[in-house]
Amino acid sequence: MLIGMPVSNWRFQVDASVALFPAYKDAYLERSKIHLDEGSPNDALYSLKQILKLDRKFVSLDRWLVLASRREQLAHKQPRTGRAAPLDFV
Repeated sequence: MLIGMPVSNWRFQVDASVALFPAYKDAYLERSKIHLDEGSPNDALYSLKQILKLDRKFVSLDRWLVLASRREQLAHKQPRTGRAAPLDFV
């Protein structure tokens, strides 16, 4: 759905989806992915926690929470170098 669009359009589409349908869990997941891509793991965690409030059994939510939490830990450990943190989980 969002492939090939500029990031600003992604953000607009996702924010519009959340504004229109606050219980639309997939929009929160997309929002968290955008935040992770932009290097904002705190914002990604917030969006994932919104899903957790709506549906604790959301598919693969646990994996996304672990990924965002790990990225947040790495962001606090390492100085910003302009590069994305390596994915060191299995």
